Amino acid sequence: MQSFNVTLPAVPADWKPSEEEGQTFSYGQRLANFGTCSLEAVGPRYANLVKRTQLGRTLVEELELEAALREADQAGASDLPDEPESAELLRSDPRNWKKQDHYAVLGLSALRWNATEEDIKNAYRRKVLKHHPDKRAQAQDGPVNDDFFKCIQKAWEVMSNTTTRRQWDSCDPKFVESVPPAKPKGDWYKVYGPIFEREAHFSTKQPVPLLGGPDATREQVESFYNFWLSFSSWRSFEMRDKDDGHAADNRDEKRWMDKQNRANRTKLKREDVARRNKIVEQAMKLDERVVKYRKEAREEEAAAKRAAKAARRGG
Repeated sequence: MQSFNVTLPAVPADWKPSEEEGQTFSYGQRLANFGTCSLEAVGPRYANLVKRTQLGRTLVEELELEAALREADQAGASDLPDEPESAELLRSDPRNWKKQDHYAVLGLSALRWNATEEDIKNAYRRKVLKHHPDKRAQAQDGPVNDDFFKCIQKAWEVMSNTTTRRQWDSCDPKFVESVPPAKPKGDWYKVYGPIFEREAHFSTKQPVPLLGGPDATREQVESFYNFWLSFSSWRSFEMRDKDDGHAADNRDEKRWMDKQNRANRTKLKREDVARRNKIVEQAMKLDERVVKYRKEAREEEAAAKRAAKAARRGG
């Protein structure tokens, strides 16, 4: 227990004891003789201060932790399957939160961008119950490293907000951005179907028409490609900013960093549009239905020309 020496102020010279309050002059004399005394810091507030100091937490962080645990306890267990946590994942550094896999941290690797708001909320509560520093400290009988729990909190902060979740989804390291080969092996529909399903996640217009199969009508096929040729994407690239404006030394440097970041986002957006357009154009060239329609159109055009030519001769 920590002790503090406290010097008490001298009793004012004109102070007199109050007879009405039952004080006596002798008591006042004893009080006047006090100089210093020792006080010991005790109680739950002091214990909480010691714990926060040991763990390097602020009061705000401590209150947030308590609120998260209280909410998770009230909500109870989640029905989501419990994903295994690798040693590498548990060593995640909360300072590198932009690079961490938030879905993996929350145990939603299998669902990823298909996870609903309710899935994310339930996953967060489950992780709180499992990794809350206070619960782990009780189990281990001592302070614990709460870096991974900070990663969980950051994942929740990002994924529970529509804007920041979209920003992170836009740069999801698990998203496949490669363009398939010009002559893919296997069933063409099975190759391109999943590609368009992944890309559809970024569409500002929902629902997105499906690629369909060989039995799709001409109207369906044309509607599909018309949609993708005018595709509107919400994908953005803030998470790939090279400069952190908050780290700028002055306002001018921050302006310069912001300008660089905007230019980089524009460049990445332009490249993403070009990549997606290449996928669509390549798909149209390989789509046997489109090939058939174009052949029929050429034959109809040729037949019309022959008919017109014959009519001129007959006239």
